[in-house]
Parts: sequence; C-alpha cells; structure tokens
Amino acid sequence: MDSYSPDENDPCKNYFDKFVQWGLPVRGGIPGQLAEIEKAICQELPLAFKAYFYIHQSVKGEEVTDAKSALELQAGARELLQGSGSEFHLPTSSFVFAAYEGCLFFYFLLDGTEDPPIFRYFDGDAIPKPYMGSFSAWVYMEAEKLL
Repeated sequence: MDSYSPDENDPCKNYFDKFVQWGLPVRGGIPGQLAEIEKAICQELPLAFKAYFYIHQSVKGEEVTDAKSALELQAGARELLQGSGSEFHLPTSSFVFAAYEGCLFFYFLLDGTEDPPIFRYFDGDAIPKPYMGSFSAWVYMEAEKLL
C-alpha cells in the first residue's frame, strides 16, 4: 500500500511538506491508523505529529506506529516512572511518542497546540525536563541524524 500524501486542504500539509524538505524518507502511516490512535487515547493529536506519522512513522527505537504501540508506550512510561521511584506522574493529557532502551521517553501535552513543546524523562530524573521548543524542532534534529 502506498504511503499517505496530503492534499491541499489537509491541515497537516504544511508540516508534511516541511518535514519532507528536511529529508525524511516518506514511508509512513496510513490516516486510518491515526484515527485508531486518537480513538484509543480519546484525544486528538497535534498536526505536527500527524504529519510526522504520515511521513516516517519510525526513526529509531520505539515509536508510535499504531494504536497498540501508542497504548504500550504510555503504559511503559508510567511503569518507568513508578519503577524509578519518581514522584512525578504523567498528566492525563500527555502523549508519549517515543521511548528508547527502557530508560528514556519523550512526550508532549495534548492541549490543542499544533506543534507542542517536547519533554524528556531519563530514568533517575526527579521530573521530566523541557527538551525541544516544538515537535518540529525534534523532527528536524532526527532528520539531521539521517543525513
């Protein structure tokens, strides 16, 4: 099946075009998979994340690829926090989109922002730390690694 490409009326098109211009290879998700993820988490995802999902779906490590993986990443992040003894609890409005080696995860808040800031939690941290000012900045950094 061919990967998704947005039409001119798709609100993700600007992000999609920007990410492709940055060099991300288009091999991404299907729009129906995004609808399943949003249904599973009972919230709408930001436009920048949707565009990234359409394009790439996975750079490295564990990233959201479907509704099942979305729920697994959310649960894994909560388990990491609990196992590390952290008093921090992920807000219900958080969405973990990537985790690496069971000791690091990245998330953003589902607050209606098109391109939300990214937070990072590393095992042993007292609380997550701001990591990138926007999801697009994280995508750009990942794209740079591919070049």
